[in-house]
Amino acid sequence: MNAAQIEAVIQAALNNHEMRLRAEFANQITAVKQQLQSLRIEAPESLNCYRNQIILEEAEQPLRRHFIVFGTKNRHIIRFNNKDALFGLVKEVVNVDVVNAIYCDLSALACIQHALVTEFPATKFWHCKKFVNDITDANEQKEVIICEHNRAHRAAQENVKEILQDYYFPNMSKLANEVVLNCKTCTKGKYNRHPKKQELGITPTPSYAGEMLHIDIYSTDKKLKQFVKRSPSSLYHTILQLKENTVAECNSDVLAVTDCVPTTYASFCKLATHDNCARGLHAGSTALCETQASHLSPITLIDDGVIIINECPAKVSTDDDPEIVTNGSHLNTFDRVAFINGTKYSNQSEAIRKTPGMAASPLLNIIGHDPTLSMPLLQRINHQNLEVIQGFKEEVKSAGTTDTWFAVGVGASLLISCSFLLIIMLRRRRDAREIQQVVEKFELTEDGHIPKGGVVNTVKE
Repeated sequence: MNAAQIEAVIQAALNNHEMRLRAEFANQITAVKQQLQSLRIEAPESLNCYRNQIILEEAEQPLRRHFIVFGTKNRHIIRFNNKDALFGLVKEVVNVDVVNAIYCDLSALACIQHALVTEFPATKFWHCKKFVNDITDANEQKEVIICEHNRAHRAAQENVKEILQDYYFPNMSKLANEVVLNCKTCTKGKYNRHPKKQELGITPTPSYAGEMLHIDIYSTDKKLKQFVKRSPSSLYHTILQLKENTVAECNSDVLAVTDCVPTTYASFCKLATHDNCARGLHAGSTALCETQASHLSPITLIDDGVIIINECPAKVSTDDDPEIVTNGSHLNTFDRVAFINGTKYSNQSEAIRKTPGMAASPLLNIIGHDPTLSMPLLQRINHQNLEVIQGFKEEVKSAGTTDTWFAVGVGASLLISCSFLLIIMLRRRRDAREIQQVVEKFELTEDGHIPKGGVVNTVKE
C-alpha cells in the first residue's frame, strides 16, 4: 500500500469512529430528554408501587433512614437542610437496575433533576406526587378488598384501581380476583359477554294465556337495544313492560342506559348508575328483571318501517310483495310502504333505522312487578268477575228453581222458630220446679215435719 491508500484507510476509520461517537452522543441526549420528561410528568402510580423508593423532606436536622417494605421494596427517607448537598445524598441510593421513584416537592426536584439524568442517562426515574398507606396485615388486606367490592360489586381490576388511591399491599390483584370469584352476588348475576347468537324464527302461538313469554328486541342504529317482554294472550293483548330495558353497544362494551330521548337522527340517553336486566338478556345469562303491566294494540307502529302485529289475524302486503294472511304475533319491516288490513303505513325516512333481534338469554327471572292499574288489568278483573257471577248462576240453576228454594227456606225458618219456642217453654218449667223445691226446703222444722195450720184445744177436762 502506498501512502495515499494508507491515508485513505485512516481517514475512513476516523470517520467511522466520529459517526459512532455522534450516535452515542445523540442516544445520550435522547435518554436525558426522556428522563427530564419523566421527572416533569406525574407517575401513574403511587410511590409504594416501585421497588426503589426515595422520599426527600426538608428538615432542620439531616437524617437518612432505610427500610425494606414487603420484602422486595427499598424505601429511603432523606431529610436534608442543604439543597446543594442533596444530589450527593440521592446519588448514593439510586439503583440503576430498577425504576427509581422520587417523592418530593417541586423545589427539591429542581435541584437534582438535571444532575440525575446527566449522571444516570440509562436509568428510569419517576416523580411521584402520591404516597399512600401500607397494609401489612393479611386480614386487613382482605377486609379492605371485600369492603371495596361490596360497595358496587365491580370487576377485580376496578376494585384494585380504587384501593390504590388510599392503600397499597402486594398481590392485590390476586386477592381481588379471589374475592370476586367467591362473591355470591356476582356469581349469581354473572353473564357471558360474548354469547352465541341465535337464529331468528317465527314466534310460536301458545295454547293458553301465560303458557310462554316472548321477548322482542328493537335496535336503533345498531347502538341502542330495547327489550319488550310480551305475554301472548289473545284475550287482552297484554304485555309486561320490562323496567330499565335499554342498553347501548359502544365498541366492545355494553352499557346500561336510561331516560332515552329520541330525536330526528339519534337518541340521547343517560348512563345508568347500576346494572339492569337488559344487560343480562343481551349477554345470555339469567336476567333479573322487574315488570309492569302495559297494553299493546293489535297493530302498533314501532318506528318508520317497523310494525308489530300482536295476536290477531291480518292481511299484510309490504312494498311490492304479494298479500299474505297471518295469525299470531309477527314483527314486520318494510322499506317504503305496507298495507295491513287495508290500512296504509309509509316509511317516511325511506330506511329502516331499527332492526329486529333476538334475546341471547333464554332465562328470565321476574324479581318484582309493579301492580299499577292498566287496561289489561282492568279487563282481566272484569272478566274474572263475570266468570264468578256466571258460575253462581249456573250453580243455582242446576240446584232447582227459585220457588222451590223459597219454600225450602220458609219451611226451615218455621222449624227453627218452633224449636226455639219449645226450648224456651221447657226451660221455664224447669226453672219453676227448681224454685218450688227451694221453698219447700226452707219450710222444714228441726224434727223434719212440715207444720200445718189448725185450732188449738184449750178446754179443761
